[in-house]
Amino acid sequence: MGKIKIVACLFLALLAAAFSLKSDGSYENNRGNRNYYRKKFDEAEKSYREGLLYRPYSPELHYNLANLYYSKGDYQSALKEFDKAARNTKDKEVSGKIAFNTANTLAKAGDFEGAASLYREYLKKNPSDMDAKYNYELAKKTLEKMKNDEKKDKKGKDKKDKKDRKDNKNKDGDKKGQDKDKGKKGEEKNDEGKAGQAKEGKQKGMPEQEAKMILKALEQDEKEALKERVFEEKKKGEADKDW
Repeated sequence: MGKIKIVACLFLALLAAAFSLKSDGSYENNRGNRNYYRKKFDEAEKSYREGLLYRPYSPELHYNLANLYYSKGDYQSALKEFDKAARNTKDKEVSGKIAFNTANTLAKAGDFEGAASLYREYLKKNPSDMDAKYNYELAKKTLEKMKNDEKKDKKGKDKKDKKDRKDNKNKDGDKKGQDKDKGKKGEEKNDEGKAGQAKEGKQKGMPEQEAKMILKALEQDEKEALKERVFEEKKKGEADKDW
């Protein structure tokens, strides 16, 4: 982009020559240009601002002030001043210079799409300008590379998001399987507990019932035995009596 900066400086010199003989701010404009070439940017800005007090709608003063901001790297301020210069001139040559340097500024600010569009419009009126052609091709290539990089980044991000969703889905599936197994084991344990409780209840109930049955059987046996003894004694008594 160094070539762009050199072209912008040349246009500044041309504007200074075109308007150097005019009054009402011309002196401040030329003084600003001298300080600009000496890289005394603060003093140059002060001179341009003083000139604008005399001629607030001066396209050359706004244009040169814009170039000053461009050189300082303040591209947003430069764009504002270029816009003011463009709105206050009817000179086609000056309009072309403003358009060219505005495109340079857009490129420096990272707006390669806007820069390419402005270079293209400029080349329609100035098809033999090699600097404009060079900058136009550079802006197009840079814009194309940026778009391709964005597509790659988006593709990579989509791929990563897809992988993350798949991993999360697998984790959820594993967790559900673990919860299911855990629940199943819990149910089995509860069933075992219930079976154990029923078994224990049965074991606790059986001795009492069995004891009653046994007691009843013993009572019945004792009655039968008692009857048999009475019968035997009665029979013996009768036998003794016969004797």
